[in-house]
Amino acid sequence: MSDNNIISPSTNPKYWYSFPCSVNSDNVGKFIDFVLGKVHSDISPEFTLYLSSLGGDMDSAIRFYDFIKALNLKINTVGYGQVESAAIMLFLCGQKRFVHKDCRLRLHAPRYSGPEQLQVISVHQEVTTLLQKLDERYFEIIAKETSKKNSEIRKVYNKGKILVGKEAVDFGFATETVNKLPIFK
Repeated sequence: MSDNNIISPSTNPKYWYSFPCSVNSDNVGKFIDFVLGKVHSDISPEFTLYLSSLGGDMDSAIRFYDFIKALNLKINTVGYGQVESAAIMLFLCGQKRFVHKDCRLRLHAPRYSGPEQLQVISVHQEVTTLLQKLDERYFEIIAKETSKKNSEIRKVYNKGKILVGKEAVDFGFATETVNKLPIFK
């Protein structure tokens, strides 16, 4: 067999992905497909995720975070405009987390939806258990990534809070405030 058939992937290629949309299963799925395509074709790819989102589905956001962390990828996240609600999970998956000086991070108690009201009680019990587990995982991730206690994070989220620029760094959400969006080459 000839060595000419072997495709040599590039070393440490850098990719970017823009996520200016809602957090939902379709948009998270597109990102996961994009990343898997690069991971399977390159050695040690690095990613930059440019993020501006009002949030969305918490289950999809946690799936996104767990996927990135499970692959142990080098990823930088860059927040601009607004990073709110469930989008915080996406932002927190970055090793380096840049926030534009005018970017707004909105923290609020998560909202969950369940099945139709007309269901047998066992369905409601199952959904309640699922939502409680989602809630626990959400706050566990935030506490881990911000180096704060879970109870402290819950207290802030229950009140609601808006962080802009440097406040996000001071709170532990971002690692650096930037005046211009960074471009990684």
